[in-house]
Amino acid sequence: MIYAKGGFAFFDPNFKVRTVLMDGAGAFTTFDNNNNNNNTQTGWTVGGGIEWMLNPNWTLKVEYLHFDFSNNERRFAFGPVDGVFTTANDFRFGRNDLTVDTVKLGFNYLLTRAPAPIPLK
Repeated sequence: MIYAKGGFAFFDPNFKVRTVLMDGAGAFTTFDNNNNNNNTQTGWTVGGGIEWMLNPNWTLKVEYLHFDFSNNERRFAFGPVDGVFTTANDFRFGRNDLTVDTVKLGFNYLLTRAPAPIPLK
């Protein structure tokens, strides 16, 4: 069986960014910024697959899905070098172009057997 699928997609991201800066004396300073503001991303998904019947109870499937969460505007809290946020300008707005591609391989077990086909006369 060959099939296609698509629809609405969402996820709740937690962005983590590490900034490493070197001063004039060669010393490194690290700033870790977590941006977990519970801002659910929305988008769409499309894909398809193929499924083979191995015997009356088992099937094998391979499926591909493409997820697109592009054009979600988010407020990122990645700010000034001193790590102190003092004004609204210290917060950055950004647009993400996040896409995800997945490939799945799976086995399915059918709990009931399909009735035997009735031949046409």
